[in-house]
Amino acid sequence: MDGGRSLHSSKPRDPKISPGPEILEIPAKAANAASAARVANAARAARVASAAGAATGSCSIRSQMKAWRCAAVGVIAVVAIVQILYYFPRAIDDMFIYLRYAENAASGNGLVYNVGEQVEGFSSPAWLGLLTIGIWVGFNPITWSKLLAVGSLVALLFGQHRFARERLRIGQVGSWRGLLPLLLPALTACCSYAMCWGMLGLETPLYLALMVWSAVTFGRYVDRPSRRRLVISGAVCGAFALSRPESSLMLAAIGAGLVLARSDGTDLRTRAMRVVVGAIPAAASFLAYVVFRRAYFGLWLPETYYAKVPASWQARSLLQLVGDGASLPEVVVMCGGLLLAAVMAWRRRDGVVIALALATGVYISKAGVDWMPSVRLWVPLYLLVPGAWLVLADELAGRAGGPRARRRIAIAGLVAIALVLGGTMLHQLGTDMRYSIYGFRARGSKSWTSSKSAARLHNSWLSLTHEWTPEVSKLDRFNMGMLTQTYRLIESDARPLEDTWFIGHDIGLVGYVTPVKVWETPGLFTRDIRIHGNTGIQSQPVTPALLNAAINRPIAMTELFANEWTTPIARDPVLSQRFEPTGGWAYLRERGAARPSQQQILERYQAALDKFPSWLYLTDMYGGPLTAAFERRARVVAEPPPPPTTPPPR
Repeated sequence: MDGGRSLHSSKPRDPKISPGPEILEIPAKAANAASAARVANAARAARVASAAGAATGSCSIRSQMKAWRCAAVGVIAVVAIVQILYYFPRAIDDMFIYLRYAENAASGNGLVYNVGEQVEGFSSPAWLGLLTIGIWVGFNPITWSKLLAVGSLVALLFGQHRFARERLRIGQVGSWRGLLPLLLPALTACCSYAMCWGMLGLETPLYLALMVWSAVTFGRYVDRPSRRRLVISGAVCGAFALSRPESSLMLAAIGAGLVLARSDGTDLRTRAMRVVVGAIPAAASFLAYVVFRRAYFGLWLPETYYAKVPASWQARSLLQLVGDGASLPEVVVMCGGLLLAAVMAWRRRDGVVIALALATGVYISKAGVDWMPSVRLWVPLYLLVPGAWLVLADELAGRAGGPRARRRIAIAGLVAIALVLGGTMLHQLGTDMRYSIYGFRARGSKSWTSSKSAARLHNSWLSLTHEWTPEVSKLDRFNMGMLTQTYRLIESDARPLEDTWFIGHDIGLVGYVTPVKVWETPGLFTRDIRIHGNTGIQSQPVTPALLNAAINRPIAMTELFANEWTTPIARDPVLSQRFEPTGGWAYLRERGAARPSQQQILERYQAALDKFPSWLYLTDMYGGPLTAAFERRARVVAEPPPPPTTPPPR
């Protein structure tokens, strides 16, 4: 056993061969490092997987929101297109006043209605300027007016989305709250008041679009001033200042609202100075036109101011917002929205909505009750005040993820807002027209509104495709609606119409389709009304000087419904011998004036029809026949007279 080694030998090992403690620790450290690396790699893999999953989920959410946003935009576009097509054929008489002014301007005759009379009988230099450009280029005046209207409505809808995002600051990106800004243009697309006035041929759609974009661009400059933003804001606000008589008041309201909204932490003095600087281009544009008005027309104020604005304030006109056919959801939206807008201004979130609402109320109180339907002067509130409800919805949605009790309250509030706004959208979408107090009384005080129907939609489609509606063939031979005034003139006098005068009111159509000179009794562009002291649209006694100024001209036809005009003419022995009544003393023609021949009448109707687009039949503002009525009347004239009836033998 000496050659062997005992396992329990006490003989010491050779230190050169036997490992020490530090060498024995190496395998343990390596094992620990490998284990730690595996743990780290596993954790890193878990983080990568988690990040990948989160990215995938985020991409999925963004894809879903993009799909929902595209669907929402598609629905808004469809509703807006249907509304535009429904109202596209309609026109209001004042539309033709603009077109005659624009035609004269494009032809080089100046800004005149009757050539040689420089009177400002229009309310929107910006709208008239755009019309004049299109006519000068070669567009049909009516077609160009409709295209401008559609373009303005599209700009309005886009502007409302930007207003909701930038001024109201609603819509969290990456969640369903990002869809909230689209609800503001959706409400407008459903608002028949806005869409109707957008297509009737006046400056309303341009005014509304410029109002919204003025708030957006002006706000951008005030929040973050730069030269580029000042130029853009100045151009938009300058155009807005010339779009309506009350635009300067509305621009002041926008500026005041921007001063109140100090969400960026800027002090009041700094924002006020930015507003003053930003308003300079618009003020310069407005003042330049005022100087031009004084030099060209001879007045500091437009002629329409003296004809339309009453001397006293009309507080009763404010009731139209909550009465005169307003539905319950509309009342809740307006009253609640104004309260919420005031709270927004107090919290420094936004002051533009409440400022514009107050300015609109002041203007309407001074202008009085508008005879035109569909609450024309209140439309700005129907476009902006619902935004206050969307701000509340955005805040409630942000709290819906909190404690259970708070979540229930938030959800209940969101449901209530959806019911109120949804009820308003459905009511307005189904409304064709909402009448003023005057229209309500004229229709027997039976209903404040008329509803859309399949028959009316079909009539709009027939007019768009240049086909007669069923109502055309049913027109009475003598009472032909909006055409009655014009056909009486066309068939009354053989003298060249450009050498004669028509005296009456609502003279837009008769002045557009004929070259007759017009003396207009309300005084929109007739200086004699203002000069002789009979200003305003209220019934006032006709002074002898005013009566003499009216009739001291070659007259082809009149339309004088007011007793203030017909009574003194009928009682005056000289005037009653000069004129003969045709259908009462409202329609007068000069005795002894030669009647036009059938051929001359038909030529006049053809000249009138040539003024209309060949692809469209216009209707009046209520959907009644207009262009087709000219064709119907021409056929009546062309028909041989019925044979005389012989009395039966006794």
